[in-house]
Amino acid sequence: MIMGTFLITGLAGCGGGSGDGSDTSQSGGLQNITVTSLSSQPTKYNEHQTITLSLNTQGNGANNVTYNWEVEFAGNALSFSGQGTQAISFTAPEVDDIKTVSVSVTLGLANGNLLGNKRYSTSLIIYDLDPLKASTRAIIENGLSTSLVEVDSLNTSLISEGTTWRLNRYDNHSTLANFAFLGERYIATQKITYFDKDNAGEIGFRNCGSSIIEPFAPFFTQITCGGTFERKFYQSTTAFRVEESCDGKVGFANNFTKLRDDQTDSFGQVSLILTNYNDFSTTANLCGAVTEVLVISHEDDNNDGNPDNAFSAATFAELHGQYEGSPIKISIKVDDVKSYWSYSLSDFLDDNNRNDITFDSPVLNKINNISADNGRLSVDRKASEIEVDVDAEFEDVDGTTVDVEGTITLVFE
Repeated sequence: MIMGTFLITGLAGCGGGSGDGSDTSQSGGLQNITVTSLSSQPTKYNEHQTITLSLNTQGNGANNVTYNWEVEFAGNALSFSGQGTQAISFTAPEVDDIKTVSVSVTLGLANGNLLGNKRYSTSLIIYDLDPLKASTRAIIENGLSTSLVEVDSLNTSLISEGTTWRLNRYDNHSTLANFAFLGERYIATQKITYFDKDNAGEIGFRNCGSSIIEPFAPFFTQITCGGTFERKFYQSTTAFRVEESCDGKVGFANNFTKLRDDQTDSFGQVSLILTNYNDFSTTANLCGAVTEVLVISHEDDNNDGNPDNAFSAATFAELHGQYEGSPIKISIKVDDVKSYWSYSLSDFLDDNNRNDITFDSPVLNKINNISADNGRLSVDRKASEIEVDVDAEFEDVDGTTVDVEGTITLVFE
């Protein structure tokens, strides 16, 4: 346990102090009072959870120490109990996504001056228990409802060949079948699609970077249902939805939204500098997809009688374009992505190799599908856009170091 130390003097006005020192800076003198610093205590909590922070003040004269606590959330004071004592308690606020609560305490002495650290502070991370809001990416489109009008079947005469659409696909599965623990897995993919005719002359859709024509409504059921299964259709002139549910709970949905009356190939930009290669800088013929996976466990691992609601998440981005006259695919995968967070690209630090960037192009044949040895990805994820800053180092098949630096942006509008 990390402890802080103080010097107590019983004479008013005697001695000095460090004012608002940090948790680790110390003044000299007798170490006759110790406290547990806030920065050494747990910092992660769920919304609505009871939080107790205690300085555990000990030593001769501990009863003469005074405490002035401040707790703040979203720019406002948060109510708590225990003001004037060594320990406080409060209920974690309800949050959307992940938020922080700031806590600080200023120490004093009833009949004298306190030497040493007088102020301690910490930031507490509060997690949203709603699985669809449990990360800053959340789910691109939650897929649980729609404002479109329900129809008996899709009117394909409203769907034109050669048009450009955005597809938001949503899946929700129980984790028992795949992960052997109680919980759910949510998968949301946002991608650019083009409507074309298949070999039979029927209009379907093909995804950016693919030549396969898929039907609007899958041939096979996408969910497993032991109860009442329903497949529903919704449509307007510029959007439609195919939905599957079990006992009224949506487990799959394809949501199409029309973007253009013709095929548009540019939905982003790349500006990369690669040593030993020509720079990659273009805004033409770029499109892609972003997939977000969220897994929630309801197991009671700490045996407190309540589900943990622990979650893990990852984002996978894929960009297709042209580089030096040849096709190129850039794949990015990042664990637990949060806006403006930076992630290390190191196999030593990342055994699961989940924070990664790879290239696939005939022109970049010496670093094709080779993960970066080290570096970083800084990710800014928004509702219809993802921007990734890259500063990575690769070792090609000849053992030569290739530095890659720049920005990748995908926009789905």
